Amino acid sequence: MFNKILKTAQQNESHVAQFHRDIANRSWKLFVGNLKEGFAADVILTDYYLPALRDAATFLAHLAFGVSQSLMNTTIANGKFLVENRRLILNLNEERIDARSRAYTVKW
Repeated sequence: MFNKILKTAQQNESHVAQFHRDIANRSWKLFVGNLKEGFAADVILTDYYLPALRDAATFLAHLAFGVSQSLMNTTIANGKFLVENRRLILNLNEERIDARSRAYTVKW
C-alpha cells in the first residue's frame, strides 16, 4: 500500500514544490529534491506500526498526527548518521564534556 501511495505522490508532484526546489538550487547552490548522492537531504526513519486502517485516504492524517519523536529510529543529516537505532551518535568526547561540566559546577 505504501509503495502505491509513494508512486502516486511522485507522479502527482506539486508544481509549488518544484518551484521551491528550483529557488533553493539557484540561491544556495544546493542540490535538493532527490534522495541520491550529491544532493542535500535529511532523512528520519521511524518505527510506525498502528493497527488501524492505513490507505491513501488516511495517509496524511497518519503523517500529521500519528508520527511523533518517540517513534524516531534513525536520523541522517547531510549524509551523516546523528541517531542510529535510537542511539545518539555525535562523536563527542563525553569524558572531556563531563570534566568541564564538573569544573563549571564547582565555580558556581
